[in-house]
Amino acid sequence: MKASGVQLKNNYSYHVTHVLYFLTVIRFIQLVIVYFTPFQFDTSTSILIERYASTRNIVTYPTFVLRIFNKLMSWDSVYFLKLAMEGTTFEHEWVFGPLWWRLMYYPKKYFGFSLGLYDVLALFITLNTILTVITSKILYKLTMEVFQKNEKQLPRSFNITKCAYYSSFLLIIQPSGIFSVVAYAETSVQFLCYAALYCYFVSRSRVAIQNKALYFLSGSLFSIAFGFRSNCLLYGAMYLFDLKQFNGWVDLFWVLFTGMQLFWALLYSTYVPFQFYCPDRGGWCNSYTKSLVSYAQAHYWKNGLFMYFTAGNIPLFMIAGPQLGIILFSTLNFRKWKGVAPVLIVSVIYLTVQFFIMHVQIVNRVSTFIPIHLWYVSYLLTLQNNRLGKNITRWWIVWVFVQTALYSAFLPPA
Repeated sequence: MKASGVQLKNNYSYHVTHVLYFLTVIRFIQLVIVYFTPFQFDTSTSILIERYASTRNIVTYPTFVLRIFNKLMSWDSVYFLKLAMEGTTFEHEWVFGPLWWRLMYYPKKYFGFSLGLYDVLALFITLNTILTVITSKILYKLTMEVFQKNEKQLPRSFNITKCAYYSSFLLIIQPSGIFSVVAYAETSVQFLCYAALYCYFVSRSRVAIQNKALYFLSGSLFSIAFGFRSNCLLYGAMYLFDLKQFNGWVDLFWVLFTGMQLFWALLYSTYVPFQFYCPDRGGWCNSYTKSLVSYAQAHYWKNGLFMYFTAGNIPLFMIAGPQLGIILFSTLNFRKWKGVAPVLIVSVIYLTVQFFIMHVQIVNRVSTFIPIHLWYVSYLLTLQNNRLGKNITRWWIVWVFVQTALYSAFLPPA
C-alpha cells in the first residue's frame, strides 16, 4: 500500500460497532416510516394474515410491533411467508428461490417447530440483520483484496483502506433498502455471493489458481446462492473467463470442476419441478428447455426481450434509471482494471439482461448480488472532494427512506 494509505490505515480499519451503530440508525428510521405509513394499496397482506391468524406464535408481540409487521408483509414477502408456512401449492410458486423459504419451512415440517406467521417474519428479519453485518465485513476484506491487486490503476494518493471502510457502510444504504430487511432473499444472496467472490479472488492470480480448495468453495457458494436467486447463475461466466485465462491442465481441470457446480445446480433445479408436474402438465414440459422457471417468468410475469418496453412502464424505467446509470458508470470506470475483469463481465451481462428482459425496476434490489456499484461509489468517495460520489450517497439515503414508505403501502417498486 502507498505511504498515504499506510499512514491512514488505522483510522479506517473495520469496526463492527461502527457498522452496528449506523445500521441501527437507518433501520430505526425505516421502521418509524413503516409504522406511520397510512394505508396499504393491496389486499394480499390482509388475506395472508387472515389465513394464518390461527397459527400460534411463540412470542406475544406488542401492538405497535404487529402494526409494523403487518406492513412489512408486502409484495413477494407474501409469497415467501406463505411458502415458509406450508410450502408450494401453485405452479408459479416454484419461481421463488427454494432454499430461502425452506430455511423456515423445514424446521417446522421435520422438527415440529411451532412457528406462527409473525415468528417466521421475525426470524427472517433477524437473520437478514445478522447477515448484513457479516456481509459488511466480507465486503471490507473483498475490497481490500481486489483494490490491492489493482493498485497500479489507482491514483497516487489513493487510500485503499479508506475505500474498503466506505464500502462496508454503503452496503447498509444500498438501493435494496427495505428489501434487505424483510422476508426477501436479497441479503442472503449478497452474503453468499460476496463470500464466494472473496474465496475466488484470494485463491487465484491472473495466471494460475493458487488455492484450489478456496477456488472450489467459491463455486459451491455461488451454486447455493443460485438456489436462493436464479440470477446468481450469471457468475458461471467467471469460470468461462478463467478457461481462457489459465493454461495449465491442472488449473483447467479445477476451473471445469468448480464451474460445473453451477451447471449441475441448474440441471437439478430444472429436474425437480419437471418430475413433479410432467408429462401431465404439457406446455413447458414439452419445451426445449424443460424449465418451469423460464416458463413461469414469461407466462405469469411477462418477462422476455423487450416485453417490458411499454408506455405504462415508463415510470418504472424512471425508478430504475439512477441505479442502472450507476452500474453502467461503474463498469466504465473499471473497464481497464484487468483484475476486476471477471466481475465486470458478470455485471455487464446482468445490466443487459436487467434492462432488456427483466422487470427493470427490480434492479434496485436484485443488484445486491454484484459489488461493482458499491466499489464505484466508495472509490469516488475516497477521491478528494468528489461531488458525484457524495451526490450518489445522498440519493441512496433518500431513496432508502422513500422506497420504505412505498413498500409498506404496497406501491411500486416491487
